[in-house]
Amino acid sequence: AGMHYALDVIMSELSVGQNIPPAPGTTASILLRGEVRVAFFPLINPDGYEYSRTQLAWYRGNRNLTAAAREQCPQTQYKTTNGTVEVADGEWGVDLNRNFNGFNSFGTISVSGPCSLAQNYPGEGPFDQAETAGLRAFVERELQAGTEIVMSVDQHSFGGFVLYPY
Repeated sequence: AGMHYALDVIMSELSVGQNIPPAPGTTASILLRGEVRVAFFPLINPDGYEYSRTQLAWYRGNRNLTAAAREQCPQTQYKTTNGTVEVADGEWGVDLNRNFNGFNSFGTISVSGPCSLAQNYPGEGPFDQAETAGLRAFVERELQAGTEIVMSVDQHSFGGFVLYPY
């Protein structure tokens, strides 16, 4: 799954193959025989992506601003990389990467409130956002159908990390 964070724009451009016939016995040949299914979710956060693309390049969350509105978040001043001071609306949405509950970790690792410039607000509870609930529903349907899920990879464009959200 890619682009949990709206600012992970580079991750939406994922190369998944070339026009070269795979060698027998390789992973690519197994995929072509249909023995393995692969599901790609290149854009998990479309509204956050659009906001980061058009309004605030370093925006991370989705655009569910319910908690931010309830808290009446103030505008936030920040310093840009060229040293100028600008103002953001202070409404950060939900950090989708923290909206999962892998290893019962919801709300325990580097979280903040909905008004925080850190943009680490995990939501009201695990999977309470449409984006993460949709991924969970997909995984649960596959498991109920008898699919053996071997791997889940969550790619980010910063830090060189491989994270396991589910």
